[in-house]
Amino acid sequence: MVNKKITELTELTTPVSADVVAIVDDTIGTPTTKKITYGNIQSNLSITASQVNDFDTEVSNNSAVSANTSKVSNVTTNLSEGTSTETTVDVDSSDGTNATLVSASTLRAGVLTKAKFDEVVVNNAKVSYTDAAAVSSNTTHRGLTNDPHSVTATQVGLGNVSNVATDDTAYNATSWNTNTDSATKNAIRDKVETMDTAIGLNTSKVTNVSTNLSAGTLTATTIAVNSSDGTNATLVEADTTNAGILGSDKWDEIVANTTAKHTQGTDTALGAQSQNLDMNGNAITAITNIEYTGQSSSPIHTLTDQATITPDFDDGDVQTVTLTANRTLANPSNQKSGATYLIIVVQDAGGTNELTFGSNYKWSGGTAPTLSTDGDAVDILTFISDGTNMYGVFQGDFS
Repeated sequence: MVNKKITELTELTTPVSADVVAIVDDTIGTPTTKKITYGNIQSNLSITASQVNDFDTEVSNNSAVSANTSKVSNVTTNLSEGTSTETTVDVDSSDGTNATLVSASTLRAGVLTKAKFDEVVVNNAKVSYTDAAAVSSNTTHRGLTNDPHSVTATQVGLGNVSNVATDDTAYNATSWNTNTDSATKNAIRDKVETMDTAIGLNTSKVTNVSTNLSAGTLTATTIAVNSSDGTNATLVEADTTNAGILGSDKWDEIVANTTAKHTQGTDTALGAQSQNLDMNGNAITAITNIEYTGQSSSPIHTLTDQATITPDFDDGDVQTVTLTANRTLANPSNQKSGATYLIIVVQDAGGTNELTFGSNYKWSGGTAPTLSTDGDAVDILTFISDGTNMYGVFQGDFS
């Protein structure tokens, strides 16, 4: 419906019950424009026959009315417009009882003042834009885009906020129909349609939340994952390009490489013949000659000084002990046939500590050596093993 002034609307002379009339509710408190049907107006203004009879009875019984018979002639009093100002209108009566109507306010009804009339005219022109001259004069003003003219959501930091109603109104059939904000209602419709489409597309997926997964068949390179809805999957072994599960062959490689580490925690470089080495300490049978450049070393392992000292050569080929009293060097464990071992014996600051040897230690001439007795003296015992006996050479008193 094109915006028009009330005076420009077509007059309705035969209203029916369903026709709607605009009405201002609560003019003294918070005025709100609402609608009322012509039928409701009639029902609120109707007078029943009982009410008429009651009125007649009261009139006949009212002596004041009887005494006021002379006023009956007042029904022919003529009213006319008197003097008008910008804020008042005089109503003149032919019997001389004139009245002055004053301007309306937020607290009472009254006449429309000139100032308020001018406001209505100006505002009406702005709303309808039917006055070409008014529109023309207002073009420059409406063309301004600086705050607060034609401000966009982005200009006030709301560029990512949807253009929907900003209140928390709970809509039902009645409140929706009475809402005249078409922009808000259209925005709400768009949102509901979008959600309805998304829900429709996702309907089949909702049941997936109760799907149960379990491990299926296992092979050396695959793991089957079974689903209660029948959509099973198979996980395959990882390779140099793609991630995946750890296959049994790679597991064996990891175990072998872990075993092949020195006690100091570094990886052993086994070279091209690594597959022929027994990392559990057994004899190497597949290689006849080993040639290498650089150094081969074994960290020196420190033995615990105690009454009986028992070397374990799995701890290293070279071992040392500092004597603080007379001790016995027991037969070693984990010796290998053909291996060479060194034991460094150090005297404490006081010296004179003696060392007795187990039966598997063999010496030139069958006589065990006598250790150096000076404080802090260092002796070196070098042995070649046949797997049982340790054939030794004594070198003493290093300083």
